[in-house]
Amino acid sequence: MQIVKRNPDNFWSLPSLYSSWLDEFWGDGLRTCCTQSTAALNVREEDKVYVLSLAMPGMARKDFNIEVEDDVLTIRCEKKETKEEKTNGFLHQEFNYMNGSRSVRLPKGNIDAGKIKARYEQGILHVELPKKEQTRQVQKITID
Repeated sequence: MQIVKRNPDNFWSLPSLYSSWLDEFWGDGLRTCCTQSTAALNVREEDKVYVLSLAMPGMARKDFNIEVEDDVLTIRCEKKETKEEKTNGFLHQEFNYMNGSRSVRLPKGNIDAGKIKARYEQGILHVELPKKEQTRQVQKITID
């Protein structure tokens, strides 16, 4: 199983003139606040399944979308929140938006996609990817 690599620093692949100018002017502050972190992903192989565990605290089951296409498992999440408070004539409103995705290339032809299961517990998304039954086929060849 191969994790599809992505470059979270695409914004920072500016020509070196601009990059060095930003670094001198802002230091690491701008880079730190603008780069997205990638959710931690653990992959474990057992006898009959692969188990993926993805740390995604603060989400709900409805926030996830999991798909398999062309031997690539993609996990997407999106959450929108708006909070509004009115007290003593003051209005306070905050909003929050989180989204992200991770993709994993699955072993070609080795996963039974119809039997994939997922559960979300205590901030961790667990995805079980059952391996296909490996049947040995013996073919008898007749001699002419």
